[in-house]
Amino acid sequence: DAPVDNEAPAGHDSTDSTPVSDDSILMSDAGLNEIFERAVALVRDTPVDGTVTVFSISDKLLVYGLYKRTTCGPARGPAPSRWLVKENAKYKAWEAQTHKSRDDAMREYIEVLASYDNAVGRKCKALLRSVATDDAGSTLITI
Repeated sequence: DAPVDNEAPAGHDSTDSTPVSDDSILMSDAGLNEIFERAVALVRDTPVDGTVTVFSISDKLLVYGLYKRTTCGPARGPAPSRWLVKENAKYKAWEAQTHKSRDDAMREYIEVLASYDNAVGRKCKALLRSVATDDAGSTLITI
């Protein structure tokens, strides 16, 4: 596996007094990685039966790209041949997230999952609410 960079999130300021809406959760920056890992487990462990957990191909590619950016760093090397349609699409999804910091990709992964109106989305929202905090050094997650 490739090394993962530890960039600070762009524009993050712990003194930011951004108002929090009802659809936002303040999450401790220290817990971001833990919440990401728990969200990954939700995706992995939620059965896909066609009615409960439905994701479009573009949704799957977005989540995959954010996951790869978070876990493997920016995309590197040449893209697979266009004849390898699935592999090429997955690489392009990862490449599309390359400009983001690791923390931003993690945050967006969590936000995207929480935005779905399916079993994964509901479980992710519940997870976020269970770890919400208003401590100093927190991160705003919009759900």
